[in-house]
Amino acid sequence: MNKLRHFIDTQDFSKNEILDLLTLMKKLKTARYNGAIPPLLQNKTLAMIFEEPSTRTRVSFEAAMTLLGGHTQYLKPREIHLGQKESLYDTIKVLSHMTDGILIRCIL
Repeated sequence: MNKLRHFIDTQDFSKNEILDLLTLMKKLKTARYNGAIPPLLQNKTLAMIFEEPSTRTRVSFEAAMTLLGGHTQYLKPREIHLGQKESLYDTIKVLSHMTDGILIRCIL
């Protein structure tokens, strides 16, 4: 079984791993156009936290999750009291137990 790895930066992956990901994406895109996309994320939920609004990122992740059978939850930092009433650690800990993935778009 493969160890879970987080995709934070392309530099964390070898050239071959990146090429493998691109090959998989090409296969999924072909399957989509042929009407044969598998529901790889059926019954999976992705929590999405955005420090600032991002149309392209939000829409692309929501569309991909829906296409693959999953669901997204858009969480605005002000609505979940991120860093105020709840620490980042507590928020991530809770979300990691209640969802299957967490997307955080922040400004570095």
